[in-house]
Amino acid sequence: MFRPKLSYLDKVIKEAMRLYPVTAATSRVVHEDLQLDGYVIPKDTIVLLNSSGVQRHPKYWEKPDEFYPEHFDVEAVAKRLILTYFN
Repeated sequence: MFRPKLSYLDKVIKEAMRLYPVTAATSRVVHEDLQLDGYVIPKDTIVLLNSSGVQRHPKYWEKPDEFYPEHFDVEAVAKRLILTYFN
């Protein structure tokens, strides 16, 4: 497996993408009925995912509005929900 030796550069790029994502939101189609937090999202519904809102939410990020590559330290990533960063 290829492991880049420029791990800090990887963190810097991910942090830049967290603060300034290519798109503010993305959409997905639900392929089967989905129950989410007590709500049912019917099959074939288009769901909008707000990357800017999630990727700067203070509940998930230590310094949500600062450039802080340490957000992507192995330990920090392990503590965070998987869908709090998507690019």
